Amino acid sequence: MFPHLVCITIFFICWSSTACGAERAEQESSGNQVVDYFDEDDLKYFPLSRYEQYPEPVKLLIRQADIENGECRGRFDKNTLRACNRRELIMIELEKRGWCHGGSLVGYEMHWLKCANDPYYIPRDPSLNNLYSEEEIEEAVRLQNR
Repeated sequence: MFPHLVCITIFFICWSSTACGAERAEQESSGNQVVDYFDEDDLKYFPLSRYEQYPEPVKLLIRQADIENGECRGRFDKNTLRACNRRELIMIELEKRGWCHGGSLVGYEMHWLKCANDPYYIPRDPSLNNLYSEEEIEEAVRLQNR
């Protein structure tokens, strides 16, 4: 519905390779916030045990992408659209590290795997920007509240 405009985003991801611990790491970026901590709902719906199979350098990123994907559904408000932005940024970082969400053409069969092992993998076009700008987010909220 909204064309995606180029959005300058400073993006930092902080994670601990030692723990999956209970430390809270939070980075802010023009309204988009990547949070890597373990609250009760996250632990319930995204248990750490589900991510043990992944290498330490991507384990928490994959989990955070799953959490943001859950938040990027159902509503059309600021929090939802910002969660979509965070998910997109995390997925870009994961792809740079060689990990993709795919392995199938059917959505519910998709899973995390090495991009090199995904027969359906198509590299992202770096010239495309799939992030919602703050202006687009504000416009969506205005349209929703009419």
